[in-house]
Amino acid sequence: MHSLEAKSVSRNNSFATKQSSIRRPLNSTLPVPLRTKSWCFLLLLMIGVVASLETTLHNNGSRGWALSPWFATTIGGKSLLRLSLQYGCAQLLSLAWAAIVGDILWLQPLLNLRTGNGDKAEKTIFEDYVRESRIVVFLNSLRRREFMVTLAVLISLLTIPLQPLFGALLSTDTMIINYSEENSTAISQLSQNVSDSFSDLKPFVLAANLATIKTILKVGALPFISDDGYTVEEFTLPPGINGTGTATANVSAVFYQASCVEPDAVEVNSTETTASLLSNTAWFGDCFFSWNASDSGPSSGIGVLPDVEECTQYSQLAPQHRPVVFFYSVFSPAHLATASMCIPEIHVSSVQVSVNLATNETSVVTKTDVASPIAGANAVLNGLFLDTSSLDQAATARLQNIQQDLASAVLDTVQALQGAGSVLEGSFANHAFTKTTTDVYNTYLRVLARGIYFSPEQNAASVPVQLSAEVTRVMLDAAAVHSLSCVLGATVVLGFFLLTIHKHMRRRLPFIPPYFGTIGAAAGLMGNLSVDVSTRKTYYLSKSEGWRIVAKQPRKS
Repeated sequence: MHSLEAKSVSRNNSFATKQSSIRRPLNSTLPVPLRTKSWCFLLLLMIGVVASLETTLHNNGSRGWALSPWFATTIGGKSLLRLSLQYGCAQLLSLAWAAIVGDILWLQPLLNLRTGNGDKAEKTIFEDYVRESRIVVFLNSLRRREFMVTLAVLISLLTIPLQPLFGALLSTDTMIINYSEENSTAISQLSQNVSDSFSDLKPFVLAANLATIKTILKVGALPFISDDGYTVEEFTLPPGINGTGTATANVSAVFYQASCVEPDAVEVNSTETTASLLSNTAWFGDCFFSWNASDSGPSSGIGVLPDVEECTQYSQLAPQHRPVVFFYSVFSPAHLATASMCIPEIHVSSVQVSVNLATNETSVVTKTDVASPIAGANAVLNGLFLDTSSLDQAATARLQNIQQDLASAVLDTVQALQGAGSVLEGSFANHAFTKTTTDVYNTYLRVLARGIYFSPEQNAASVPVQLSAEVTRVMLDAAAVHSLSCVLGATVVLGFFLLTIHKHMRRRLPFIPPYFGTIGAAAGLMGNLSVDVSTRKTYYLSKSEGWRIVAKQPRKS
């Protein structure tokens, strides 16, 4: 038995001798995270991150960055890759502080062995903060008054919000960007003189076809024609940003629209010759309009107010300048008739117009009415009747077809929306045709204005165009930036205080034993020391004993 104890003592002495022989300066055995250059670099890096984020937010936070579309996506694998970069930065900082805090907890028992005359067993040879959870370490360090450990745990807890804050730094937002103004080429200009004679009815046919198609098929907007009644001078549109954007320019525009009203009363009477032929009369104040309809099917058409004494305000006007009347009749489910009277108006304005490059939708932003250069503006063309003396037989037939097509488009649209039976009967009784008539006729007038009140630009004049685009940009989130800056700033301040104090306390350590924390290192430090947990002994690292742990009995009071 004695021989085994002797061998054990000899083995411990030899380990201690070997351990003593390989002692190196403290700086060479100090863990890398606790070396001054390492943590100074980390603190400076964090200060640089805070300064960069706040400066970038101040200088460019409201505009963001136009990055590639894959980076701006918010779903799928591309978004995961972008977020991984953000979370990766947070993870690196968290790991760096975890390594620093872990080494501080690892060295705490050794520091306690070199503090004054040593300390109790629970703070020296039995202390193990490394294997305990951070909450347990926090509570135990408070109880043992090891406030440097408490501060280290607080810093480790302070790094927890880094990941969500880094993840919330970047967001995607849609905003309007105004680009530099560029010169575009004018395509058309406002005509100075327009006569009442038209030998070529192509503009009228085109306007009727487009109005009919737009009403029945619900096609999209027409470029350079706004829904509120303006037809503007055309110019070449820029390509935009990926085919999207808004082009804004100052041009001249013609407001060519009609106000349509429902009749005050409608009379439906059978003719004297046959009951299958109805005589209809619609009254609009003192003016009236009459037409006949047969029971062969739904009928519709367009006429002008007659030249009668009762309608004095329009009796002196030529047919092409009088108000027009859209009339409609059906024989099923009953003999029904209605009409709408439309009075067109025209004026010229200088406008700022915007054209959506993706949808061709045209909007008038601002307008200033100007003196009209259009001849005959005081007697506005109704666009559906012309001076027949200037038209040949084919042109006259073409004009009649235009009238019939527009009226039929209104009737077909109302029938498609209201159906048959009592609903359609109610539409006639309530004169619900007026709104659809207004839409069809005004669409026709807007397109017609482009053909008769504008002419091609001969001199290729320049038109300044401002391009703006609604783009998706990557933005810095202000709340996340400020919150992250506060967390990083607090970590830097507390970390600098902690590491500076810890560096000062390590001056008491002559060295860090090789393999410290292992059973072999513990055996070398303990030597032949017997541990009695029940006593109140204090333990310290003795230089006179060859840097071994020595127990000391407390003084008796």
